[in-house]
Amino acid sequence: MFFLKQALYVVGIPIGNIFDFSQRAIFILKNVDIIATEDSRKAGLLLKFLNIKSKLISLNSYNEISLSYFFINNIKNGSSIALISDSGTPLISDPGFFLVELFYKNNLRVIPIPGVSSFLTALSISAFNVDCFIFEGFLPKKDVYKKAYLYQFVSEKKVVIFFETSKRLLSTLLLMKSIYLFNRRVFIVKNLTRLYENILLFELGALDIFLKQNDFLFFDKGEFVLLLEGVDNDFSSFKNCYEFFIEYINKRNSFFYSMSKFSSISRNLFYMYIF
Repeated sequence: MFFLKQALYVVGIPIGNIFDFSQRAIFILKNVDIIATEDSRKAGLLLKFLNIKSKLISLNSYNEISLSYFFINNIKNGSSIALISDSGTPLISDPGFFLVELFYKNNLRVIPIPGVSSFLTALSISAFNVDCFIFEGFLPKKDVYKKAYLYQFVSEKKVVIFFETSKRLLSTLLLMKSIYLFNRRVFIVKNLTRLYENILLFELGALDIFLKQNDFLFFDKGEFVLLLEGVDNDFSSFKNCYEFFIEYINKRNSFFYSMSKFSSISRNLFYMYIF
């Protein structure tokens, strides 16, 4: 197989099933000098199983900048480096952007080694129209921000893809039910390609039934892929947008009333300087 020194290989790895590992990916990982990954412990088990002995270094959001310059120096001295994710394709809601950009800025080679992606795998079996879709990654952690974030998809016609943790999945589903029409469907997957994979499709109106039948999901650690179905040309989908707007206006007016009540500045001046 073709192998080039002084290059950064961005390598896709399996999302669960070890047999989804491509022969090219294994070949590259066995021949590079350094493998960078966010979770070196998890990657270490995988590499040990495949008898890969390349040096393993943990790259995360805290050390990415300093390590990127370290890797650049290694490359210039003749080394080769592979970047992998904990599972799936690197850089999707994972660190590595600064590293890849720095390689391009230094006119160094970046070589993709395609692999599996969890959200593309989920899309392929979702039963949704996936001609067009939007990938959003992880939602905000706090419900107040998450709610405002989710409102922008009330009338979205494309499938919207999120990542969510088991710890926050319940709050996210409850927010979706309070925001979207009850006949809007969601598709949830976890542990794809593994023995105990979870694949669930239901309407938000049936959320209570879903929770009773699948309460075990919220106690299991890990991440879910959550797909929100796009809406048809149904103007009733704007109902929740209207309700959210009224709620926002009422809260805003209450704020201005409270501020003007306890100060010498009129409510109109608050409007003038803030809006």
